Amino acid sequence: MKEYQISFWTPGTILPKNQQLFGCASHGFAIASNWVGPEMGEYSFWDKTIIGSVYSGTYEQVLSSLGNCGFVPRVCVVFFRKSMGMERFILKFTEILPDVPIIGGGAAIGEGQNMGDVIPLAEEVVLLAAAEGDFKLESLNIYDETDIRVEINKTSDREFDKVRLLPDGNWQPALDFLYQQKETRGIRQDDFESLTFHDHNRRNVHCSIKGDRIVSGADLPENGRLALCLVNRSEATLRLAEFMSKEQSLIIGCAGIRSLVQKPLITGNQSLAGFLFGELVTCKNQPMFGNLMLARLSPK
Repeated sequence: MKEYQISFWTPGTILPKNQQLFGCASHGFAIASNWVGPEMGEYSFWDKTIIGSVYSGTYEQVLSSLGNCGFVPRVCVVFFRKSMGMERFILKFTEILPDVPIIGGGAAIGEGQNMGDVIPLAEEVVLLAAAEGDFKLESLNIYDETDIRVEINKTSDREFDKVRLLPDGNWQPALDFLYQQKETRGIRQDDFESLTFHDHNRRNVHCSIKGDRIVSGADLPENGRLALCLVNRSEATLRLAEFMSKEQSLIIGCAGIRSLVQKPLITGNQSLAGFLFGELVTCKNQPMFGNLMLARLSPK
């Protein structure tokens, strides 16, 4: 076991060589005194160090290593290089270590890249298992629920083309439904952050458009049921700022959520916040890969 320092950097930034670094590229990051945009070419470190073991490689290699860890981790921090496969990794992780909290997300992918950068270098995933310390893990959904619930017709794990209002609505094109909901609320049609969907666990999925389908940034629920949720930019800014203000914390949020914020982001003292391509949150005591949410790791 070694002592590690967690780092975030903007895509394409070269970090100093250091065998004790663990981290990933972030679509911008915040510290107590500054916000660093994704175009700025900088890096930063979380002030708190973690004593433990690091595993890197393919999903299967890292899961196999966890099965022979030799200790029960106090918490695990994980960063993914690819945009798919996270859900299956998390499911297997909870089978191996059912009571171990986990935080992390997808490394930001820069221009001209097809995968995000991580340290240490790995094919698919890196994981830091903390052997010491007492930690508190919290998650935040800044969105307000509505009473609109739909059933979706999935065309893949992350795409759907039709919806019907529950309990007894007729099937209609998903794009028509989304356009109408935005128009009714005065939301721009190119705004995919003010209004989105969550599942029965209140895990959000971020939507975009591909042809005649809606594409999610995380796997859609197996039962094919979603609820509409929304937030205005002023409320989003207040809720995000409050969550990030805690001291000595590692905060991971979704890159998409930054577009809602109306002022520069900063954290509490000795805290670091990174904005990744999807994040691991805990809903109903279960780790899940979602979008447009935040997670925070702090010492107890």
